[in-house]
Amino acid sequence: MRLSKQSEIAIGILAICAGRPTERIRTQGVADLTSTTKDHAAQIVALLVRHGFLSTVRGRRGGLQLAMAPVDINLGSVLRVTQPELASVGDGARLLAASGNSIFGIIVEAAFASFLALMDHFTVSDLIALPPSPRLACLDCSLVNPAHRTRMSMSSPSSPQSFDRHRGWPAMPTLADRSNQERKASDVFRLPS
Repeated sequence: MRLSKQSEIAIGILAICAGRPTERIRTQGVADLTSTTKDHAAQIVALLVRHGFLSTVRGRRGGLQLAMAPVDINLGSVLRVTQPELASVGDGARLLAASGNSIFGIIVEAAFASFLALMDHFTVSDLIALPPSPRLACLDCSLVNPAHRTRMSMSSPSSPQSFDRHRGWPAMPTLADRSNQERKASDVFRLPS
């Protein structure tokens, strides 16, 4: 599951416009800020305008601005527009089921649905909020973020756990910690001579 470059640029354009609510920003400006060409940015802007996320004003003092408040622009909705394949989750599972691997299709469908459900909880205003919304803090905890659980499980239980004071979670294990863990694992699976 991967975000397309178009989705990343679209969300970037919306965040830029939300961060400058009193200004109209030119297409070239958002193209420069999102590291894309003016033509590619114009295509994405047209898509966002067509779906009601942006409005444009033509002329010398023209430019882009949000068509609605940042809190009303749901990230899941933006992704469904910029990546239509995400919106048709059930189709992929049906294709996999037709190929004989229905269990895998169910798992893939659940993963896509979970991803979109999570994105539906956030808006463009969450991207620009200072300080960050308290809702975002939970995304870094082990209850929600499986990557955090992996970091926790990789730390060596025999050594005192170091603490990364910048992020507030246990530090990543060192290479020596990992080799000790690998040795212990190899001792468990060693066949008798």
